[in-house]
This record gives sequence, C-alpha cells and structure tokens, in this order.
Amino acid sequence: MSVEATVPLWELEVANLRTAAAIDFAPLVDDMLEDHDACLVVVDDIVACWLRLPASVREAYASWPNCRPLSRFVSDYFDEIDRAWLVDCQVESSALHDSVKEEKCHAGWRRHAAQVRARAAAAEPPSDVWLERFAVLAFDPGPNAM
Repeated sequence: MSVEATVPLWELEVANLRTAAAIDFAPLVDDMLEDHDACLVVVDDIVACWLRLPASVREAYASWPNCRPLSRFVSDYFDEIDRAWLVDCQVESSALHDSVKEEKCHAGWRRHAAQVRARAAAAEPPSDVWLERFAVLAFDPGPNAM
C-alpha cells in the first residue's frame, strides 16, 4: 500500500519562492553571512516581504525587462541591508578604511539576521515601514534604466 502525500498549493508556491529567492540571494550574501541558518531566516523574510507587498508593487517589479520580479526584489532587499550600516555609522563611506567598511557591513547583516530571527520567533510580520521602502524602489528606474 502506498501513501501519497499532498502538499497544499499555497505551501508549494511558498517553497518555490523560497528556492528562487535563495538562488538569487546566496551569491549576494555569500561573504556577509557565514551562518547558513541566518541565510535561511533572511530568505524566509524576503519571501514574507514579497508576499506582503501590494499587487501594484509586485507588478512594478514585473514591469522591468529581462529581470524576474522576485530577482529584482531580492537585489533591492540586499541593497537596503547592505547600505543600512552607512546610515547607522553617520560617516562618509570614503572616510573609512576598507577593512572597517567590511566589518561594519558584516555587523549590519548579522544585526539584520538577528532582528529577523526575533521577529519570526514572535510571529510578527515585516513592518509596513520596511515594506514601504520597496514600494518606492519598485517604481524607481534607477541609474541604469534605459
């Protein structure tokens, strides 16, 4: 007798999103988060954020040619965290030695992973303030737009 397991469609869709996000995210964060568990927590957060974005924002991400919407979102998410240490530091990046920049960036990623882990443990969703950043970025053509 064989038993077939059925996975609800929603869970399968979320698993596919996690896989796609991880494929895009891993090369970006490879040297920032050495802790694989932290990477998984952040990938889960990326997907949670993506799913909480309004449809209009996801459609804006989809409007970019030659780029999968989730891939572009992963890139924006990464850039937001990668730049966060500059805001916290309140010092011009050019005034810091490269090793100091790298350590501050690593510390920023570790702090972000810890915050996401704490939020996930409390079963709290991504904040609206955080999600609003991506609403702005989705409609911004950026410096490389044609």
